[in-house]
Amino acid sequence: MRLREGPGKALISHYMTSKEELRESIRDRLRAVPAEEIAWRSYLICDFIQQQREWQEAKIVGLFASLPTEPVVEFLWDDIRKSGKKVCYPKVNGENLSLLVVNDPTELVKSRWQLREPVMREPNLQSLEKIDLLLVPGLAFSGKGERLGRGGGFYDRLLSREVVRAFKLGVCFDAQAFPELPLESHDVAVDAVITESGVLSHAASHV
Repeated sequence: MRLREGPGKALISHYMTSKEELRESIRDRLRAVPAEEIAWRSYLICDFIQQQREWQEAKIVGLFASLPTEPVVEFLWDDIRKSGKKVCYPKVNGENLSLLVVNDPTELVKSRWQLREPVMREPNLQSLEKIDLLLVPGLAFSGKGERLGRGGGFYDRLLSREVVRAFKLGVCFDAQAFPELPLESHDVAVDAVITESGVLSHAASHV
């Protein structure tokens, strides 16, 4: 994975100790961003993702269905179709996330939590140990790969499972990048973080 430099690499200067204060501050910041700007910044993020070795070599990738204020990773589907990658999306399954194979994002349906998810079908369940690359959303990330989620713990439980061997790539906007984050013992870091400016951090073992 190639490290990028750019003006957008500058991290947010202020730091909050409370997770909930930080979450609310970031939500307010993202709600103020126009939809067209989110789309443009998302396009840049997806362009950087496609340039990374981990993406190019992956045969099975895990995406996420973005919320209105999250990066839109569906811009990756043109490359997915050309390269023949197998794609899976997360679905809330009790207290955990299951990943199911999806052939097109139009297969996703709104759940009772207003999330876009695949329909639970046993044949479409993807074995976690076979996934090569997981794109991971979050409300905030740090340059060390630390991640602050939305509070449900679903991705922390998924990423902490021993069978998950995928390269974990955090995806966010520059405005969600912090020097450090208020974390707890159950919070799971990612291997790298990518924003519209490029790669924010990278695990030493993958340089």
